[in-house]
Amino acid sequence: MKRVVIVGRPNVGKSTLFNRWIGRRKALVHPQPGMTRDFISHSLPGYELIDTGGIDFAAGDDTVEMIRRQALFALDTADLVLFLTDGKEGPTALDEELAALLRRSGRPVFLVVNKQDARKAAESVHEFDRLGFVEVFPVSAEHGHGTIGLRERAEAFLGVAEGAEAEVNAPGLSRAAIVGRPNVGKSSLLNALLGSPRVSVSPIPGTTRDAVDVEVERAGERFIFLDTAGLRKAGKITAGQESLSVVKAMQSIGGSDLCLLVLDASQPIAHQDKEIARAVTDQHRGMIVVGNKADLLTAEDRKAFPQLVSDTFPYLPWAPVHLVSALQRTALGPLWKEIGEVLKSFTQRLPTGPLNRFFREATTRIPPKDRKFFFITQAAVRPPTFVLVGNRGGRLPEQYERYLENQFRTQYPFRGVPLKIVTKKR
Repeated sequence: MKRVVIVGRPNVGKSTLFNRWIGRRKALVHPQPGMTRDFISHSLPGYELIDTGGIDFAAGDDTVEMIRRQALFALDTADLVLFLTDGKEGPTALDEELAALLRRSGRPVFLVVNKQDARKAAESVHEFDRLGFVEVFPVSAEHGHGTIGLRERAEAFLGVAEGAEAEVNAPGLSRAAIVGRPNVGKSSLLNALLGSPRVSVSPIPGTTRDAVDVEVERAGERFIFLDTAGLRKAGKITAGQESLSVVKAMQSIGGSDLCLLVLDASQPIAHQDKEIARAVTDQHRGMIVVGNKADLLTAEDRKAFPQLVSDTFPYLPWAPVHLVSALQRTALGPLWKEIGEVLKSFTQRLPTGPLNRFFREATTRIPPKDRKFFFITQAAVRPPTFVLVGNRGGRLPEQYERYLENQFRTQYPFRGVPLKIVTKKR
């Protein structure tokens, strides 16, 4: 698939243009520079649009270096580059450095002058001529001025036919979110699974801010991975950038089919790990518990880890547990297989006839108190939801609901997914 990559120095409006282009707020936008750290992608008919972090050659800390490396990684794959500048501020020395880099890259470049008033745009872009690009587009990403023309010209340049078939980010693709506390190795795990440095990795907690989504095809199946920001205790979440990141992470949980709950297996399980697990179960998402950093464990600790998880999360007997080392890329094969099986279970639909025969046997074996059931139907998938139709509604006693769920799981392979059981009066 062809790629359009948005690049520029920090805080010139790249994420605002990205969101305007795709028609929704997917990339985080904040007035403080450095909000985008990994590149964010979105598939459109015939091509992929990529938002990158701001490139700054002068700054030298580890985080800025990671942002720069990720942006250049995206640039290397571009079929068209949208070089975004700030029309209010005018061309800067950093813009000139970036322009030189882009000319050396040999990639086709459209110079986009952002933050332009529609009435004054034609006059104010001339000072950007010195950057040396032929195609110049004055736009206001915030208000939409000039963005439709820019998009039409970009799609014409790419040769994208109107109405071309969209590929990924389709609603039907399953989504797997990687969640956990800061610095447990979520991005390292995603990179290990993908076999490439797709997201920024650092010992600094909070490196990931956006929810980064990546399309994956494995064994003929396509789905989307989402790497999310680390979720801290509520009292430790600062205003601004980090609070926006946490909101995006929670939205990713709700929008996923499966959550890989990543724990640092070399450290005691923390209260926040339990809170994140609860957030996943409250939204009825599938779950795999992944103990990362297994290379730091003794053989005895590795053997004891599944029981430790079971004791800590007694409400997750259905969630499989895997120990891996993202750093050494070990034990990833079984995890890949588990991901496929859980995603399949999350969308499994049972035939009505066998389901009702099974249900009659289970309720005859141990009948419910003070109620009679007539039949059962599966009302939904994502998650599997069953409606028990009887002579009364209302919540089942917890013990009897647990009994029915255990019977379901004995009969059917609902591995790694929660089951919703509701009653309805006929």
